[in-house]
Amino acid sequence: MNKAFIFDMDGVLIDSERIWLAHDKRILDDLFTGEARIKMGNSIGLNIRGIHEKAARIGHPVDIKTLANEYGRVAPEVYELSKITHDIDALVERLIGWNFMLGVVSASPQRDIAKVLTRIATRKKFEVTVSLADRHDLQPKPSPDGYLEALRELNADAKQSFILEDSNYGIEAGKSAGCTVIGYRGNLIDGYEQTGADEYANTMDDVAEIVKKRATQP
Repeated sequence: MNKAFIFDMDGVLIDSERIWLAHDKRILDDLFTGEARIKMGNSIGLNIRGIHEKAARIGHPVDIKTLANEYGRVAPEVYELSKITHDIDALVERLIGWNFMLGVVSASPQRDIAKVLTRIATRKKFEVTVSLADRHDLQPKPSPDGYLEALRELNADAKQSFILEDSNYGIEAGKSAGCTVIGYRGNLIDGYEQTGADEYANTMDDVAEIVKKRATQP
């Protein structure tokens, strides 16, 4: 079987979480008040279905079409203003040199994944992209469904594979898929505390060194 390296998108491939957070606060402030707003927190690591399900769990359901319209309306601005993470292309080249198959699993729609990938020079090296927004047969993070699907499509062994995530929902999903999970801290919003990853990295060079170390361990 192959070995895979699978990227999350927001907060990993692209430094978008800070810009998303500002829009997220406005949208949730408009839709929820009082205790419900406190319980909703923020949507980091969640897709539209995840936000919809969270609202239902706290007893304040909201129309999923309203959520999709609100977040979809601001997405073009978010991805236009956000910068691609420094040294992504250098990391990709090193991973290819180490015979990893590459994929992306994101809460975002496929159209947004495609838009971000057009800004990455090594985009053709990514063999698989999985959009949890578009794949209604797959449960959103923290379910491992998206990562399990990417592993299946890449014919990859989870025990030899790595996942790079920034959110705790994503870290949990990656661990549940059976992979080694690296928590990427380079694009985190202020005050966000990652938990549950096998390793943590501040730069893409750190990521490469972790993979090099762990992939050569017996």
